[in-house]
Order: sequence, then structure tokens, then C-alpha cells
Amino acid sequence: MENFTYDETGKININDIYNKEEPTSYFSTLSLLGYRIPQEAKPRFQRLIEARRSATESEAAKVVDLGCSYGINGALLKHGLSMDDLYRLYGAAEADNLETLLARDRDLYAEPADATLEMVGVDPASRAVSYAVDAGMLDAGISTDLETRDPTPEDTAAIENADLIISTGCIGYAFALLDVQTGSPLRATSGGKGMLPNGAQL
Repeated sequence: MENFTYDETGKININDIYNKEEPTSYFSTLSLLGYRIPQEAKPRFQRLIEARRSATESEAAKVVDLGCSYGINGALLKHGLSMDDLYRLYGAAEADNLETLLARDRDLYAEPADATLEMVGVDPASRAVSYAVDAGMLDAGISTDLETRDPTPEDTAAIENADLIISTGCIGYAFALLDVQTGSPLRATSGGKGMLPNGAQL
């Protein structure tokens, strides 16, 4: 595609928009690319969440999203939005007025569709994670690179007792990391609970 740069693997490089203070250029670019992975994964994740709730006989559920960026999966799973909703919301937003955009989003995400679902995001992009938490797409966020460093005690406290660990934004990276650490991603566990790192595998 024209107007995009590519890395050595042939993957489109979006580093210049991945960690801005606000997400308008990020979502505009994803829309142009027709990015749909979180939307396709959403019903699978929802089935896993409901299965977990049934098994624990508790409505409360905690999901950790690896490679969360600006909290896309939080917007879809906790707030009931779609990728098309996000593309409309941020495609028409004013990128040069951060406070206005943030105020709009705080109102938008103030009453989640699934209030008993806790979404915790993990991503090296500190500004993206910060925006997602401030806006309310995520309940909590960790800015760290788990490929290069171990989680701190604070990081561990934020992600422990997860009912489900998902990834739509770093599938290849997450699987490589888990394979090194566990020998098989599907054998990984967290706090004694089963951990499925990627719903697309189901």
C-alpha cells in the first residue's frame, strides 16, 4: 500500500502513531487498513468470559489484554462498542484538542455495558495506555515491555488473578514469549487459573 513503510518482515510500520497522547490518527489509520481482528475475536472472548463466570458462579471477571494500545478490547468487551463505532468516533474527532476529546470519552465510557468486567491493559506504549485508562476504556493499565523485562511487583499486582488473558494486538509476540517461558502457550497459568492468551486459537 502506498504511503506506508514496512519493517523487515513486511509488516506495516505504525510506530509513529502508536503512542501519541490521543488516538485519532491511530484509529484513522486502522480504518484505512480495514483492521478487524478485535471485532472478529469479540464473540469468542465473550463466550470465554461467560464460561468463566459460569464456572466460578460469579459475575465479576478480570481480563488482561496484552498489546492493548488505546484499549480497543476494553471498548468492545466492557462498553459494547464495535470497531465501526470506534472508527466513527475517532475519525470525526478533533485531534488538536486533547482535553475536549478526553472529556467526551469520559462521558462516553462512564456507564459501561458490562460493569462487572474488569479490563487491565498491558503495552509498552505509555501514552496510549494512559489515554485508555484516563478515558475509561480500561480499568487499569501497565506500561511495560514484557519481551525485555520481567514485571515489577506493581505490575504483578495489577494483572494477578486474571480470569482470562487475551491478545489481538501482539499475537505473534505474545506466543513467542509464552513459548519461551512455558514451552506451550496453552499450558501457561496465572495464580492457579487457566490462561488462554489468544481467543483466535479456539
